[in-house]
Amino acid sequence: MNEIPIFFLHGLAYAGLLFLVSAGLTLVFGMMNVLNFAHAAMYMLGAYFSYSIMLRFTGQLWLSLLVCPIILFVIGGLTERFLLRRVHAYGMFRSFYSRLAWPISSRSW
Repeated sequence: MNEIPIFFLHGLAYAGLLFLVSAGLTLVFGMMNVLNFAHAAMYMLGAYFSYSIMLRFTGQLWLSLLVCPIILFVIGGLTERFLLRRVHAYGMFRSFYSRLAWPISSRSW
């Protein structure tokens, strides 16, 4: 009987996470008219960089959490500048496929 509030809070946290993801995708689609599936790849890349920086270089979680967003900002800016802007000019379908293919191709890193 004591587990019911815990289950409710877990469900509420998961619903909040799903809302944030759907709101982010809706915002990007509404502003740029493209579906961007590269968000999840960037989140996972951020988690990997943070873990790697923490283990190999500093050993401090907070320092890795400060350095990692700067690295991801640079990677995201370079990806937008050199990959996505070129493809966006060819139309919505090619832009959609490039944004879907980028996370798939980044798994082989």
